[in-house]
Amino acid sequence: ADYKVLEESVTPFQGVLKVDGLVFESYEIGKNVDLSENIEASVLDDLISVLNEYGLDKRLTKIDFSKKYNLTFVLNDIIQVEFGTSEDFEKKAEMLVEILKRNPSDKRAVINVRKSDEGRYRALDWSFGIFRDENLSIFGKKSQK
Repeated sequence: ADYKVLEESVTPFQGVLKVDGLVFESYEIGKNVDLSENIEASVLDDLISVLNEYGLDKRLTKIDFSKKYNLTFVLNDIIQVEFGTSEDFEKKAEMLVEILKRNPSDKRAVINVRKSDEGRYRALDWSFGIFRDENLSIFGKKSQK
């Protein structure tokens, strides 16, 4: 995919995916950026491709690369997904889809799929300005003995 710098601004654009922690050494407004310039840009492209396969790319509202080896992103402005590294992208996406199928998509939550064979869903309740855990569900493959 091609990514282009439209303009420089500190004000967020409505309807444009926000990406934090992605830094380019050089770029020109109106021109495509060189994805080979940094690893996060390549991971961004891979992430969007995998999420597109599962129809989740349209729900993506924010991606955060600011913590090394801990990629996170937000779906529908309310579900934070802790993805971890780019290792096992496909398996993590499959786990994410399974967790999303089993849980409400209209409630604040954190989904952790850092381990490709185990995912965690934690619903959050916003009350009195503090997040409170409502429940924790763990999904994973049973080990073969």
